Amino acid sequence: MIRSGEIEGECSDKLEENPEGDDLDFGFSERVRGSFHLGTEHIRKQRDEGISSEDRLRMTIRLMLILLFLGFVFWFFIFR
Repeated sequence: MIRSGEIEGECSDKLEENPEGDDLDFGFSERVRGSFHLGTEHIRKQRDEGISSEDRLRMTIRLMLILLFLGFVFWFFIFR
């Protein structure tokens, strides 16, 4: 849609809008995009290894159940 001209891209004219040189927000979208990309890189690696989102969900639920069981055992033998 950007290439066809239907919507504007993320180009920023902050320097032209603010001639005083206050460019604290300049490049914010690039930094956010870079942080998001680095923060989700492990998901891409897991997908390349053949681990799907369903597998990740099952593993998360399994870990939560194990922690719940260990918490119960800890409570039963120590705090009871």
